[in-house]
Amino acid sequence: MSDNINENEILPEGSDGLSKEDKIRAIKRSVKISANDWDGERSAMFSDKVHKVMDSRLPWSEDEVGVLDDMPEDAVPPEEIYAGLGLGDFSEIIPDSDIPLFDENGVPLNGTSPEPEPISEPEPYIPQHEAEPYVPLHEAEPINDPEPYVPQHEAEHENVEAQEETPALAAIRQQEEAFADEPAYDEPMYDGYDSSYGEPPEPDRKMFADDPSGYYDAPPVKHTPKKKKRRKKSTAQKIRELFPEKGDSALECVRKIIFLVSLVAIVVCGYLVADYYIDLWHSKNVNKDMMSMYWTYPDKREDKTEEATEKYYELLDGARKLLDVNPDVIGVISIPDTPINNPVMKAEDNFKYLNRKINGDESRAGELFMDYRNKFDHVIDHRLAEPNSDNLVIYGHNMGDLTMFGCLQHYKTEADYYSKHPLIYLNSNYESYIYKIFAFFILDSGDKSENAYDCWNKLDFDSEEDFYDFVNEAKRRTFRLNDVDVKYGDPLLTLSTCNDTLGERGRFIVMARRVREGEDYMEGTQSSRENPNVKWPDFYYQIRTNEKYDPDAEFIPYGPDKTEE
Repeated sequence: MSDNINENEILPEGSDGLSKEDKIRAIKRSVKISANDWDGERSAMFSDKVHKVMDSRLPWSEDEVGVLDDMPEDAVPPEEIYAGLGLGDFSEIIPDSDIPLFDENGVPLNGTSPEPEPISEPEPYIPQHEAEPYVPLHEAEPINDPEPYVPQHEAEHENVEAQEETPALAAIRQQEEAFADEPAYDEPMYDGYDSSYGEPPEPDRKMFADDPSGYYDAPPVKHTPKKKKRRKKSTAQKIRELFPEKGDSALECVRKIIFLVSLVAIVVCGYLVADYYIDLWHSKNVNKDMMSMYWTYPDKREDKTEEATEKYYELLDGARKLLDVNPDVIGVISIPDTPINNPVMKAEDNFKYLNRKINGDESRAGELFMDYRNKFDHVIDHRLAEPNSDNLVIYGHNMGDLTMFGCLQHYKTEADYYSKHPLIYLNSNYESYIYKIFAFFILDSGDKSENAYDCWNKLDFDSEEDFYDFVNEAKRRTFRLNDVDVKYGDPLLTLSTCNDTLGERGRFIVMARRVREGEDYMEGTQSSRENPNVKWPDFYYQIRTNEKYDPDAEFIPYGPDKTEE
């Protein structure tokens, strides 16, 4: 087959020749029809070669190229464009004579019409029971591999390359070989991006959504470093880290010191609180055991005959049991329906039982104890050795759990507490006595002024006037007034405990007088009322400057005449 196509070969039979306009039309029709009939690779090869020749020969402008590309098949280009086409040498554009040229009706100009492919008839239907029997795969004969299939366009392409080259293709081949012979550089190949504009942008993943490799669809892989397993620290190491160590910063040392101090403070406070309540629990249990033993032996003595000229004192059974525990027991005190139900101690001073129980155990609650200067049923050989004090004073702590004298504060804070608990029962080791409360107030233990009222130091009275001055001062200071009368000769009982109204100097006082023989215990106790003019210690008025005692206010004193002052 000839490599070049002459003009006579593309002419139709019986025609002397074609004009240049017809040649252009024929070439354009040939390219379009062949693009439909040939395979894509063959048509693309032909189109590339036409453009390479035209680009190398024709220095057209972009406008002229656009005019030719947009021109219909049967149009003739302008004379200036036609003059520069140079399409007379068809062998440079169409090197293969197998490429047909077509006329307007699609009839080949340089060959015969291709014969239509015969229509293959379908194979006759063979029923399944007449078909060849099934042969298992492992029993079938091996099938020889056929020769590898080579597509027709690849085979033709090899033939085309084996043919003689045209001048245009030779120039292209020489140029490609020149580029292939150049030495390789270490620099990366130019990828069409100017690095002066900065880093290249990230590839658009939407453009590569159909990428079969899935490279652009896959999310970026994050490589997280594996965490090293920490060795478990021993208990000793954890404790050592709580203390400042070598290499710690100053701030870290301060932080650790503050933490340690806070930890010590919490531990100490926790210990003190726990120890306080444990001590109260222990004190309460000791007191409960002692009083249970005391009241197990009630007083069963018979009344003495009136013929006896001198009173005979006999030790109570319950007192004997308490004296067996501690010989300092002087008696027992109780206020019905209150926590007060305790033994009363008396020692050589007023300090021994501040923090000591009847059994000798150390305790914050201590015990209730009588002033060591008092005389209370001191009996020798069943006879009273000396008269009792006119004013018996008993001290006790103001405990938070209301034990000891903690509940006495309710006489001030609750209006009806007095009417419910107006009586005090005090037993010596030999006799039982009942006292009726007539006053309760607050004093300043550190008061040294002329208005001081240190009732705990007035144990005996020199005269009737001295007695009434004492009890009337108590009446002026009481928080609630009542109708209990007080007469000269009545034995008095004073209960004293701590109070924080005046700080550490405050003392809460409850004062009572003994119930007379044949007297109604509750007489005068059920009509109590608030005192409108309470006389406080001078220290109180220094704190509360807006309050003041009125000495000229109405006051009904105790005494035989009961005259108003």
